[in-house]
Amino acid sequence: MLLGVTGTVFDDDQAHALVRHLMDRLPPGSFLVFEDGTNTVKPDAADAERLRDEGEVYSCRLRTPAEITRLFDGLELVDPGVVPVSRWRLESAVFGVPDEVDAFCGVARKP
Repeated sequence: MLLGVTGTVFDDDQAHALVRHLMDRLPPGSFLVFEDGTNTVKPDAADAERLRDEGEVYSCRLRTPAEITRLFDGLELVDPGVVPVSRWRLESAVFGVPDEVDAFCGVARKP
């Protein structure tokens, strides 16, 4: 599981290499669960948006859904693919369709 991890890796090639490094060491049939920030809901947000966490300010790399999808190269994406986290398995939503959020996720299987 890589949940909110690659936002601290600003270089796309390094983020891709990190995911490949992890997946190369796992046996076939293993799964990758991935989530990270985007700026699709608030497209005017800066690429390295300033975020607050317990009073500290830090920068993170917000990736587009396409850039997040690239991190799954060589893996078999599970339906519904790369989507906003609030829209994952939407058919199980009990209280209607939730608002979209600026974080996308996906699950994929290593062949």
